Amino acid sequence: MSPRDCYFGGTFDPVHTGHLAIAAAALATDEVARVIFLPAATPPHKGGRSLRPFAERLHLLQLACGDDPRLAASPLEADLPAPSFTARTLELLVGRGAPRPILLLMGADTLLDLPNWYRPERVVELARLLVAPRPGVAPEQLRAATRALLPGDTFDRHVRLLQMAPVACSATEIRGLLARGLDPGALLPEPVRAYLLGTPPPEAG
Repeated sequence: MSPRDCYFGGTFDPVHTGHLAIAAAALATDEVARVIFLPAATPPHKGGRSLRPFAERLHLLQLACGDDPRLAASPLEADLPAPSFTARTLELLVGRGAPRPILLLMGADTLLDLPNWYRPERVVELARLLVAPRPGVAPEQLRAATRALLPGDTFDRHVRLLQMAPVACSATEIRGLLARGLDPGALLPEPVRAYLLGTPPPEAG
């Protein structure tokens, strides 16, 4: 199958350079032509933590994508009932004509939690998972955590581990810096950093 769209879901509160590094690693494969960020409208796993409004998180993603035609941000999940479940998103994409299996991009820490998701068996039925390494998460842990969903050699058919340095950047860390009035610097794409700090981005040239 020729390279095609790959979907990257998450809260993105805020989008950071680690997210862009994961997207770049996916684009470096022979499977991905474009990475589409799908911010969750109402994440089911964030408890009572207050999130930036969906529209603002989407705007920050659009700033991060800039004019790169290989990156896009979609409001798709705003069309779905709360909470935002990946299984529902995949079903909507299939219903709108996306070819199966849908390419789904995530971090290794997210894959570890996949068995606890809403209808995880539907997720692995509809998607091929492109997985970025995370510090402290070994491939053996991923296989063990998903063995009931992906037994035997099923893991290797459904999961592709991306070749890249583990991403240590964390949105939690960035929110903490911003809350203390500190500049996250290179942890944020420059247009996102300028927006969140209320400063104009540097002029080109």
